[in-house]
Amino acid sequence: MVILTEQIINDCGKISLDKTTEFYTLTLRGLSITKLESLGTTRNIYECIDLSNNYITELSSIPYLSNLKSLILCNNQIEIIEREFISSLPNLESLVLTHNNLSSLESIISIIGLKKIERISISDNPVSLNIYYRLFLIYFLPSLRYIDFQKICKEERVKAEKFFTENSARIEILNLITKNKIDNDMNQNLAVNDLTKDIDKESVHLNRMLINTTNPLDQQTVNKIKSSIASCTSIDELRQLEQALITGLIPVELKKLIEK
Repeated sequence: MVILTEQIINDCGKISLDKTTEFYTLTLRGLSITKLESLGTTRNIYECIDLSNNYITELSSIPYLSNLKSLILCNNQIEIIEREFISSLPNLESLVLTHNNLSSLESIISIIGLKKIERISISDNPVSLNIYYRLFLIYFLPSLRYIDFQKICKEERVKAEKFFTENSARIEILNLITKNKIDNDMNQNLAVNDLTKDIDKESVHLNRMLINTTNPLDQQTVNKIKSSIASCTSIDELRQLEQALITGLIPVELKKLIEK
């Protein structure tokens, strides 16, 4: 196991200025790195970091890198992208994750926190075979311009908006969630951990997917539950509220919470 250390960065890192992007770049390719540590020693001066061709399996907590605009992680073994990793990259514009082991939409859900992202590549990952993959990225990352090096067209944006907002898509989306195991954890990341500034809005979008059309609640009650989801701070409460949307059943104690 090779952990990225300050010594590796100093001894093996190659520094350059990309003529195309004019990004100040740190290259750490092909060093058999398995775990990211010591990125704080870069002093947040690089606009691009290239960590391709290593053995990284997860992207977890890293120092706050506000200057980083491009991150290249192709040809690794990444299976998990943690929320803490994404929250440390507020100005990231380009993310390359080609040829990794991201298996489902659940494994990439945290990337919807990248509010300035314009280009993303996740091709040659199992998740890219999901028929909803591209629509999912387009809808939840409105700043995106390119996915897998293909430009997003206007028709795709309209299709994504229609798919994720129309009532007729609820059952299909519910099946998608079940298939990919995108359950309460996704909504916890959104509603409890303050993944983004407009978290309440996105939480409502996600929870709209979970409404069970076989046991529909009246619209007024649905709106109250959504409002409670957007403002709750307890994971237990969040789970109860989501369960109410799914089942259409509201326990007495939960009803008191909704009516506050």
